[in-house]
Amino acid sequence: MERLFINGKQCNLTAGDSGFAKTLQCNDLANIASRQTNRTMSIKLPFTPINDEIFGNLSFMGSQSQFPYQKNTCDLFYANDKIIHNGWANINQTSKAYEIHVYDGTVDLWKAIENKTLGDLYIGEITHTKSLTAVTNTWSNDLDYSYILADYGGKTIVSGDSINIDYLVPSVKVKYLWDRIFDTFGYTYTGSVFETIDFNNLWMTYPKGVNPEANDNIIPIKSFQMFTTVYGRGDSARYILDSTAYTDSYITIIQTPNSNANGYGNTDEHIKLLSDGGKYNIKINGKINTVKVGNQSESAPVDIWFVTNSEDDRAPAALVSPIRFREKLAEGITFNHTLDIDYNFQLGMNETFSLVAATPAAYQATFIAGTDFTVDLGIYDDPLYDFQNELKDFSITDFFKEIIWHYGLTFYKDEFSNNYEFRTLNEVMNGDVVNWSSKFQNVTNEKYTYNSYGQSNAFKYKYNEENANHNDGYLFVNNLNLDEKKDVINSKIYSPESETTSLTELNDVHIYKMWNKEVKDDGEVKYKGLNKKYYFLRGVDYEFASSQTIVSESTSGSTIVNSAKVETYQGIGWNDVINDYYLPLFNILNNTRIINAVFWLTPNDIANFDFRKLYYIEQLGGSFLINKITNYKVNKPVTVELIKVNK
Repeated sequence: MERLFINGKQCNLTAGDSGFAKTLQCNDLANIASRQTNRTMSIKLPFTPINDEIFGNLSFMGSQSQFPYQKNTCDLFYANDKIIHNGWANINQTSKAYEIHVYDGTVDLWKAIENKTLGDLYIGEITHTKSLTAVTNTWSNDLDYSYILADYGGKTIVSGDSINIDYLVPSVKVKYLWDRIFDTFGYTYTGSVFETIDFNNLWMTYPKGVNPEANDNIIPIKSFQMFTTVYGRGDSARYILDSTAYTDSYITIIQTPNSNANGYGNTDEHIKLLSDGGKYNIKINGKINTVKVGNQSESAPVDIWFVTNSEDDRAPAALVSPIRFREKLAEGITFNHTLDIDYNFQLGMNETFSLVAATPAAYQATFIAGTDFTVDLGIYDDPLYDFQNELKDFSITDFFKEIIWHYGLTFYKDEFSNNYEFRTLNEVMNGDVVNWSSKFQNVTNEKYTYNSYGQSNAFKYKYNEENANHNDGYLFVNNLNLDEKKDVINSKIYSPESETTSLTELNDVHIYKMWNKEVKDDGEVKYKGLNKKYYFLRGVDYEFASSQTIVSESTSGSTIVNSAKVETYQGIGWNDVINDYYLPLFNILNNTRIINAVFWLTPNDIANFDFRKLYYIEQLGGSFLINKITNYKVNKPVTVELIKVNK
């Protein structure tokens, strides 16, 4: 006797019903691009007070029942054998009865992830700003994101052979995203493939080329005052920033007392840049008076200069030394002058800058700052890489399929927990064997082809180049009765370009295009960032033969490295994937035997049925995968679709 429970309540069944017809199917080999679940056929439940209560009076005129729009759990028993555990009851319609489908197996996971994107996962912990330190840190530490050294189509090499991080993009570990999916939706997973380097060293790129000049956000660092009075002689320049000692994550202030031979002078204020340096902004605002020494009724012109790396040297000659940089920010300041200067500059780590006042040689001047005079220093924010935001266009279902396809996986839900086991085709073909010879009745038909396959079966990536196919793969079937060609997998992942390039001492580096190079009519070269470009790649630790200079051209920062994480595309092209994971399918397709046979199965056989096992049938001379059990009813023979395993 069958018993059906929905949301924990036992349903009334139709009197005299001979039993529900159940179809069991897992991972139809006829279509590797889709994955099926166990399910029953349609069940009709009569309108009774008990069923009306379970369905929220759904059949009543004007009913507000939410039953059709929510998850409804179900359990199906025959005697004490549980045929379906914690399944999903989905109502189709009401006419003369409640007509439902009951699903089991993997449907929970598919339902959980449908209409969700990778951006719905919590992955904010890998959002970061790019800097020299951030990039090189991913090469020396095992993080969940890394700036894998490759050519991304931008200005990767500058100043001869320096590597420019401005045109590198980060990649995220596929395992990290995979873990976040299962953690987010309350599931666990097992499978030997997840212990392999092949899986743990698979990365997916950030999908967007971020131009280094695109960011205009300035982070305030510090406000300075000017010295109230600066005595400027014609033969020297005076430092004019006034501040106490100060250090934060961006700068430190160096104070060096200095005075000239006449006793005039101030503490030198040099601002030393910390971290990676960067692109800075300085704003100078307020009123200033400049008067001649000894005659304060007469104005004296004063210039203000921005000077780099000029510690302990105030002479005008220092301002023109080739190892210094200077730029005149204001010229000929006179009595009651208002300054409004907004100046951008770039300096690297441990470089310094100062503001100085200088007068022409014929003058000695007193430089008096107003009380409202301020100097504000800020740093342009580093480019932000927000995976959470940028991965919102990639659905979890599509990402899930990519991994299933890439490793040729079949997955099975544990009956009594939320764990899913994943097996490769090789593991499926070498499963434990159960002897069903005594249950065999007869063969109804035998087929020798899978019509969903052709003689040439294409596994395809997306490409930037039209008509490209250099990383596609093909599974060939030696059967002239099949169609000539079939596309069996169309990935949403892009392939790198067909050509490779060189980066410093690295040869045969793949190009994962994130920027397009554009040459203007005047010869100026621009790089246009691309979007929604997802690539798979791997990273290997590489020791350079000689130290390499790593720079950020946009911030003027630089550092030296001896090693990096360098790209490789090994094992990612579809032909490699087919050779690594799909040869068992090749063996089946090239000697196909699909047998539909009649078996006599008990409810216990159905309750304990395991798609992971092989089934030995002595009468048919071998072991078989069971692809489908169609319309099983208690105490009736049932048709089973068998696939001959060829090892």
